[in-house]
Amino acid sequence: KLSDEEVFWVARDITARRDYEKTLQRQNEYLATSAEIGRLVTSTLDMDTLFSRTVNLIRDRFGFYHAAIFIIEETGFNAIVKSATGKAGEEMLARGHTLQVGSRSIVGSASAKGEPLIVNDTTADPIHRPNPLLPDTRSEAAIPLRIGKRIIGVLDIQSTHENAFNTDDINVLQTLSDQIAVAIDNARSY
Repeated sequence: KLSDEEVFWVARDITARRDYEKTLQRQNEYLATSAEIGRLVTSTLDMDTLFSRTVNLIRDRFGFYHAAIFIIEETGFNAIVKSATGKAGEEMLARGHTLQVGSRSIVGSASAKGEPLIVNDTTADPIHRPNPLLPDTRSEAAIPLRIGKRIIGVLDIQSTHENAFNTDDINVLQTLSDQIAVAIDNARSY
């Protein structure tokens, strides 16, 4: 028979293994989606198709609440929604939703600084700018779309769960964002 302390350590080990397995599964999903987006970005020059399929893939594969792509307009002052998921996304597109580059918002900050920005508790972070179309957002990540040092847009992802994003997630999402940026640059050049 195991002592209480031994039971504690066995249970702790089992929990750690389950957590590790979940992390591996999520990383495999990210890599598979990354490969799929990689195939998509090399097979189309139509940006509307690229944007729409990308945000839907990201939302659906990872179970996120919302995903959107913002592109910085030529003047460099505003980031404009070019594709977004769900009814909220349709409404944002119909309204021509924009956020000012550098504004006090997650997308505005990421578009100005060129660095990913994660807010894992939107109720406690003043930089989160609530969107009435997305009332259930509890975590948000904004990942810049970069061509070299130039920021051309932002991938915005929202979750209904607090602490939805970790460093590994952001690293993979930055790789996806870089792929999207190259596809945009290629389509524009073509």
